[in-house]
Amino acid sequence: MWHRTADQAADYGAAGCLPCEKVITRTKEEAADEVEQFRQQILAHEKSEWESVFSHLAKEESHCSSYQREGDLGEFPRGKMQPPFEAASFALKIGDVSGLVYSDSGVHIIYRVA
Repeated sequence: MWHRTADQAADYGAAGCLPCEKVITRTKEEAADEVEQFRQQILAHEKSEWESVFSHLAKEESHCSSYQREGDLGEFPRGKMQPPFEAASFALKIGDVSGLVYSDSGVHIIYRVA
């Protein structure tokens, strides 16, 4: 998972990334534009390179503490993430990148590895 903080506070308990940045740094629309640009950077590469590109972007651009693990949230069961994030995560096939996912903590793109 990789995420950017949008126009909501990022403290969302068991939903994934703590501590996330709580300072509003851009509008929701600005965050969506920026995250979509990062998504397009991933998709511009061969699919075999997506994980590497995603990891690099997560490490360099994420506002979530998972940047320290290159965006890796590890395995999580249903019921542990915010509903939109969870639904998008479990709908992806292994090796796929999501579209933009909006949750109370921001705008996300998700790369499913398992």
